Amino acid sequence: MKPQACNFIAACVVISCGAAVKINSTDASETHREFGNSRLVHDGKLMRPDPGPMNPHVAGWAPVQKSPTDPKVIVTLSTTPEGAYSLNQIFDCLIKQSYLPDEIHVNMPKVSARGLGVYPDVFSFAWSWDLYRKHGIKVFRTRDWGALTNLIPTRQRVEREKERTLLIVIDDDKILPTSLVADHIRAFRSDPSSASTCRGYKVKPSMAVRGAADQSTVNELEIDEEGIKLGTRKRVGVVTGSDTWSVLASKFDSSLWQELDKKAPHGGLRMGKLASLMNDIWASGMLSRRNVPKFAIPCSYEVWDIRTSHAIHKSTVGEVTAGLPAMFAKRDAKNAEVMNYFMKDWKVEELII
Repeated sequence: MKPQACNFIAACVVISCGAAVKINSTDASETHREFGNSRLVHDGKLMRPDPGPMNPHVAGWAPVQKSPTDPKVIVTLSTTPEGAYSLNQIFDCLIKQSYLPDEIHVNMPKVSARGLGVYPDVFSFAWSWDLYRKHGIKVFRTRDWGALTNLIPTRQRVEREKERTLLIVIDDDKILPTSLVADHIRAFRSDPSSASTCRGYKVKPSMAVRGAADQSTVNELEIDEEGIKLGTRKRVGVVTGSDTWSVLASKFDSSLWQELDKKAPHGGLRMGKLASLMNDIWASGMLSRRNVPKFAIPCSYEVWDIRTSHAIHKSTVGEVTAGLPAMFAKRDAKNAEVMNYFMKDWKVEELII
């Protein structure tokens, strides 16, 4: 069984022929907008790359069907101003999932607080917004929480709705196999109290005496537990959004965002500055603190990087990615700093000893 292929349109010019049909303000910092049709003029197609082989361990497993006992399923993500132009490719795969999520939430500030520019109106170039809207895709204008924008605003909304909800967190630069949501649902049914990921890794304390996490000597790609290779789940310390992860929203509390204003124990920086890029480590540490186990789970197929081209669009906000190299400077040190923050919270099973 191979995942359904997604066809993508490239080198686009958009003529918008829709108007806002709904504006619903949930609070001062969030606006949810829905737009009508957009007409897309294009001169080529970009095909999704071959999905590669299926995980042989799951090849004979029964398909996952919806059940009335399943929680509400929300796929949540964010993006950068430049990354917004690739969202259609992600939408196209999400609406073709073998197990359809109930909603897909895209959290986008109006202006990047990280100096990446102004966010475009995603509806002005949505390929088929009416179709997307019917499949539960919603765009929310939110506060910029850095990379944690893919999680925090959605968790806050779910808390207000008070509904049992499974969050599936994804990155904005990946093409997803149509089996992805089903893989997470299968894992949830087997253990609703845990978090699941299609790729995760353990934390390595460098010296037990000092209790410092030394990631500078660890290549996470070398210590990964990859879902595409697994037949049974494996305990991990850190879940990775690049390959997707999921957990019940109720497994987090308000410390997920409230502690971002605290100072880091060593560098003196506020944790919000560090966690703005190290979002996976921050979320994972919060789960460990609340005694939520995390597992790399068997996943049917790999995710793939989105194939991009300068011909796809011309940004109206200039070189918005110019600040990224500085943001990624000394990433290993920042990883270690966030891991140090949770050193008392990581469980023995989550460590490389």
